Amino acid sequence: IAGGFVGNAKIVSSEDINKVRATLSETLKQKLLKKAIIQVPLRYVFYDGAYSLNLKDNAIDSTYLSVDTTGNAQYKLSGTLSAIIVEEKSLNDYILTDKLQGADNSSVITRGVPELSITILNKEKMDIVSASSLSARLSGPIEFIWNFDASAISARLIGVKKIDYEKIFKEFPSVNRAVVKFSPSWAWSFPDDAKKIRIIKDFEQSTVK
Repeated sequence: IAGGFVGNAKIVSSEDINKVRATLSETLKQKLLKKAIIQVPLRYVFYDGAYSLNLKDNAIDSTYLSVDTTGNAQYKLSGTLSAIIVEEKSLNDYILTDKLQGADNSSVITRGVPELSITILNKEKMDIVSASSLSARLSGPIEFIWNFDASAISARLIGVKKIDYEKIFKEFPSVNRAVVKFSPSWAWSFPDDAKKIRIIKDFEQSTVK
């Protein structure tokens, strides 16, 4: 008999191995997710849950453990993350067509699409990498905003008296509310030059200055 061993040998319990693997799996997943998010192209959306994670135990001599120079056991794990990314414009167009049937969507803006939640149906029975199509369920709040032509409003406000501006805004039904500020404050009418009329859309920024 050759290659035998006499003496005390260190062993690692299966419970410790399972704990290390669980911790390592979660750490590896978070690192791969971070790398995937960084690589998402501009104007594409990567939804949490729209990915598959393949973990591989790196076996050495038919075992998952090796011994380093200090005599400690090492456990190695590698992984591959495959993600589904969606072009935001295509998804916007689909949502508008589905939810606003028959309406003119050319002037509608959607907010909240990147924050939606996605559930891949039958994810456990399919291979995301090789699948040519898949079914998914999107959920979450979406806000539809009817945009307006700011230049057209500016043109209509030229020379209009301060007390008459509300009549002008009634011509634009997509404008729900308007706050007018004059500088200097004692001005009694809008400028005669449309370039001096500044229109700020409150849905494009958090505050109107």
